[in-house]
Amino acid sequence: MDQGLLFGQTNFDEYNQIFWYLESIANELGQGPDAGWIDLRLLQLTEWVRAGNVLIVVGVMPVWVQALGSDLSTQEPFRGINFQTAGGTRIEVCGPQSARELLAELSKDMAYDYVLSGGQLNPLLRVRTANKDGPIQMVAGIRTLDVGHIIYLPRLKGYPTDWTKALAAIQRLPAVLTRREPDELPEWVNDFHSEPERDATASIRSLQAEVACIEDEISRHNLVLNDAASLKQLIAGSGQAFADAAATALRELGFRVVEGQHPRADLVVSDGRRIAAVEVKGVGGPIAENYLRQLRAWMTEIDHILSLPPEERSYEQMDYAATIEKLETPVADLDCKGLLIVGTFRKTPLDQRSEPDLPDAAQRRLGGTDICILTGQQLMGLVLAARRDPQIKPVLVRDIMSAQGRLDRALDWKEFLSPAMSVK
Repeated sequence: MDQGLLFGQTNFDEYNQIFWYLESIANELGQGPDAGWIDLRLLQLTEWVRAGNVLIVVGVMPVWVQALGSDLSTQEPFRGINFQTAGGTRIEVCGPQSARELLAELSKDMAYDYVLSGGQLNPLLRVRTANKDGPIQMVAGIRTLDVGHIIYLPRLKGYPTDWTKALAAIQRLPAVLTRREPDELPEWVNDFHSEPERDATASIRSLQAEVACIEDEISRHNLVLNDAASLKQLIAGSGQAFADAAATALRELGFRVVEGQHPRADLVVSDGRRIAAVEVKGVGGPIAENYLRQLRAWMTEIDHILSLPPEERSYEQMDYAATIEKLETPVADLDCKGLLIVGTFRKTPLDQRSEPDLPDAAQRRLGGTDICILTGQQLMGLVLAARRDPQIKPVLVRDIMSAQGRLDRALDWKEFLSPAMSVK
């Protein structure tokens, strides 16, 4: 399949055999198709296969599709294929006798990054092992979809210029694998069913519907787990990941948020009435005094830049002012607040943190400065509280913007987290 074909305008019905080199999907998705368009093209591709055509997926692997919010392997025509990370080049044939010579030739040009499994997947190639009686670690397989077929193959070694021979072998593979043997029954016999066949067919369809529902439920719960993992950056993350999690959390609470300019404040936020400079850090210890000094400097700088007439601002100051103006907040009464968010003791489990987040020395440095301090743990607690009761969001925003010193909310992680129960 040419690059971009799946999500482009190509008419599938012009072909009876399509190659899809899955590593090209990054370029395909780079064209920006939305979830609806991707779903439509996958549905069209699946129906094309069901009609009796052959899809050959080369370099099969789990691919996360941001627009879908899930792995491509949860969608047809990939559903039911499971992946286990394992890489190598030692491959041997385990497919049908009629295709073994062709598969053996092809395996020399292939390497695998994943071991495949699936109830409807028939093995073609496996990992070569010393124990011939051991379990099959499949790296290539074929699956029937109604009267069509999908062939899943590992990646080709080398560069596209080296693939001429391998691609020619892959092109011959469907005809060999789908060839009807002389003693195979003609298709018309499937138009007549005995009572046991009808019962079995109905049961299979019912079970398949249940499996589809279960898989959808699992996908939905996986989205919740992914979101929870992102939120936990606030209690154990650092660097850009912690900063991104803090920005997302503030937006969810109701703040307007823009990124600051390096090396200034990490974020600049607004509640619609007032601006705050935000310093965010994920650290291995408590809150240090120098974090407060840095934040005071950013607060003073924002007030200074916004107080200057536009014609007196330097180019850099003009750019910074334009960024802050995206918050759409009146700046007639200049008084930038400070917000310090620190993910303290990030390498220490919550139940083993015994030292104070805000030592007395740092507390004394605050004086009467209009700085609100909260830990990443507190911010996580505020987000979870707002999800339970969205009506408290304005109250939380007000408390943050009015607090001077440590925010007196969500101080105890046990209010919103508990130790995970072991699964036996």
